[in-house]
Amino acid sequence: MRLSRLGCFAVLLAIATGSAYASSITMRGGNGSEPFDTLTFTIQLNGTGNDCVGNQNCVFKNDTGLTITGIDFTFLNPPASFGPYTCGVIEDTGSPFKNCEIDTNSPAEVTFGFFDGTLAPGGEFGLRFYLHFPANATLEATATTPEPPSAVLLWTALAGILLVAGRKILGAAGSGA
Repeated sequence: MRLSRLGCFAVLLAIATGSAYASSITMRGGNGSEPFDTLTFTIQLNGTGNDCVGNQNCVFKNDTGLTITGIDFTFLNPPASFGPYTCGVIEDTGSPFKNCEIDTNSPAEVTFGFFDGTLAPGGEFGLRFYLHFPANATLEATATTPEPPSAVLLWTALAGILLVAGRKILGAAGSGA
């Protein structure tokens, strides 16, 4: 009877340990990198799910010519066995972003969002994959740029309205003389 209780305990321990497994992305600074020149790009992981294919150490350079204020990495059709997913930022390594969050609102995708900072044109960042992802997994990256401040948009619209109104007033005054 003791052997079967011990066996049950071992199985429960294995299940509990397995459920604590989590695939994680962390962002850090980088040096010597793969350039990306569009706001969307794809990252292909290797056969062990812990490094990028064709880009050893997963370091990327912003060649978009734009300042980037955040990057989302979306993992499509994530296997439940690799969750729960986590993310992090390695401090004091030159990471352009200070925070990250996970969005798991859809069972068909997990999004790792990095924000609270900027990646200037020519700036670099690196990714590390802890507790590996599935072999040959693909992540879709989407970088965001700052929106023009609302005040600039408001003043531009107001200037256009005043210009049109001024022409109508001047045109009306000129036709009556």
